[in-house]
Amino acid sequence: MYANLEGGYNHFESDMLARLHASFPDRGIEVTPGRENSVVVRFHVPIASTMGQVRKFVEDHFKAAEVEWETAETLRIWWD
Repeated sequence: MYANLEGGYNHFESDMLARLHASFPDRGIEVTPGRENSVVVRFHVPIASTMGQVRKFVEDHFKAAEVEWETAETLRIWWD
């Protein structure tokens, strides 16, 4: 879906999702793309020991406006 956004959208770049997968290849992270007046993705992180690492990776590399846990396993990332 987001691969069609050449050059990204604001600070979102479609290759961010590939970089996350490359960094956590065997962690079972599922990505749900969406739109909330701008780009939003939700990462479903099933392995508790990975949650802190995923959030830190997102905060360090994604330049998102909002990063928050919606549920115990779902990290919401939104770009303005």
